[in-house]
Amino acid sequence: MEKKVCLDCGETIKGRSDKKFCNDICRNSYNNKLNSDTTNYVRNVNNILRKNRRVLEENLKGETTTLSKQN
Repeated sequence: MEKKVCLDCGETIKGRSDKKFCNDICRNSYNNKLNSDTTNYVRNVNNILRKNRRVLEENLKGETTTLSKQN
């Protein structure tokens, strides 16, 4: 029988034949590494949107006003 190794840490896996990770920590770590590029992009977009909302709130001051577009 072929010995399976964890995709994250490389330790020998015990248990089910279709198991890919030795524990939940390795599974989470592996998936976080895979999704880090997408996560960083989304985080940057969210920071930009948060900053834009903050600027709008400061300029509107609870009233309906028009803002000029600044380049």
